Amino acid sequence: MNDCNNSNYPHYVNVFLFSETSPKIVSTERRDVNVRAQLAGHLCGIRHAGLAKLVGVPNLPSPVQDDTYSKWDKQLLEFVKSTSEKSMARAVEDAVATANTTDLTVSGDDFWQTRGFQSSHGAAALFFLHNAPQVLDIETCSKTCSVCKDKPVQKVEDLNHFSKRMKRSLNTIRREYGRKKLSDGKTIGGKNRLSGEYCKHGKFRCQMKRVLILFSSDYTSTSNDIRLNHSKVQTSLDLLHARSWAIFWHKYSTNDDPRLKFCSDEWCDYLKSVRDGTSYDHTSHALPRPVLDAIKRIFDSL
Repeated sequence: MNDCNNSNYPHYVNVFLFSETSPKIVSTERRDVNVRAQLAGHLCGIRHAGLAKLVGVPNLPSPVQDDTYSKWDKQLLEFVKSTSEKSMARAVEDAVATANTTDLTVSGDDFWQTRGFQSSHGAAALFFLHNAPQVLDIETCSKTCSVCKDKPVQKVEDLNHFSKRMKRSLNTIRREYGRKKLSDGKTIGGKNRLSGEYCKHGKFRCQMKRVLILFSSDYTSTSNDIRLNHSKVQTSLDLLHARSWAIFWHKYSTNDDPRLKFCSDEWCDYLKSVRDGTSYDHTSHALPRPVLDAIKRIFDSL
């Protein structure tokens, strides 16, 4: 609205304000909002198709075309790689300064691109164990390779996370055998075998779950030893290996053939009974030997 000098009445005039929707990235023709949207699409896992749906609902301008989006993806990857490498280099320097040594204690973790272990792509990362954990290194992995198509990919079960990986390995073996009869004429599943049932009192009926509990306990104990004193890593790993086989032979033992040389009287009821001069029956904890023979390969792969 303007006041005219020659009149006592106000006059309305059209005023147009022009402004950029988003600033340009330095040395490029790309807009900041487009770059941020593309990066957000990757972080959220929705990519171009998801972004198109997202902006379409509130009737916002659509993202760049798919072919342009793919071309910009390659440029974005270069910047992300450069930034991540600089970040991890700084993290290593900070970790060395904090620990006052290059002999760092780290923790590893891995993950798939999607849930359920069905994705062909994943990554593994190393973290510095401190009050403020930092990523020291990351490696991307794939089940497929466009260069080595003639090379078969053999999956190796990762047993580092015992309570989770051991369960997956046991379930894999149970599926492989299915209704096939073992040497004792029974299937691998069922009561007091590899079954997933519970009794009405809430106690575990499944021998597989008992094995998992023992594995989880041993792994937690050994992991704590490693974290407290990383100079004894090999000793702790040897101890974990011995404890794992102790579990196997403990389950393999019978009243006529006890095999408990790896066991400890801290948890083995049979050794406690020998120490205290009391009787003991292995039936309550033993797994049928045909079942143990079938799952022995899991222990061999430790």
